Amino acid sequence: MSSVASAKEEARKINGLTPRSAATEVVHNAKSSGLLSLAVLSLLTAYHSALGNPEVSKGEKAIAVVSIGQFDTNLFDRVTRFVGDNYYCSIRAKPNQNTIQKSPEEGAQDLEKLIGPDDICLLGLVNIHQDVKFFEAVFQSRKVALLNIRALRPDNMKNDTAMEKYARRVEKESMRLIGQLIGLNPCPFPRCALYIAASEQELDAKSRNLCPPCQGKAAELLRAKGVRLTVDY
Repeated sequence: MSSVASAKEEARKINGLTPRSAATEVVHNAKSSGLLSLAVLSLLTAYHSALGNPEVSKGEKAIAVVSIGQFDTNLFDRVTRFVGDNYYCSIRAKPNQNTIQKSPEEGAQDLEKLIGPDDICLLGLVNIHQDVKFFEAVFQSRKVALLNIRALRPDNMKNDTAMEKYARRVEKESMRLIGQLIGLNPCPFPRCALYIAASEQELDAKSRNLCPPCQGKAAELLRAKGVRLTVDY
């Protein structure tokens, strides 16, 4: 049996998981064991990403994310998929909101109404043309965080390099704010996604992923909130 066929067979053997969760499991195992070739791992990762963001079942605990304003669907899908893949949990996408109050407090109060009984927290990705002064805001008691993604745009957005940098910045800061909402503290390790960057240079240099200690803590916190992880981390 070829290595690709073996990988597919492994995915089929993971009983009780959705195809997306099974793909997550295989990719995680491949990375950990080093048994699969880079080519096979790339194929699995591509398959995993192609599954997209399925609707989360009723009764399943999940992190909720909502876009606010005129939003690039591809960017929203990419960010929500990335967050789900790296927190190893389901993401519940909420319907797009046209606008938000200028005051972050008022905006959080409105968004809190979107949180359902199965949502453990809500991240609002804000992209509106009106004069929004804040960069980010976290309201722990409301389980809501806001990220003004327009503030993360590079100066020149006319090339693919700048677009990729922009998307990665949104992914990094989404990971950090969700981490705060679930109870993680900022990380002093400059490569961890939970590190608070003091400049654009630091933001671009840090990783989109959690460091191993923060990843372990995130898994503990999510399980404590009733979230079923897609990987036994």
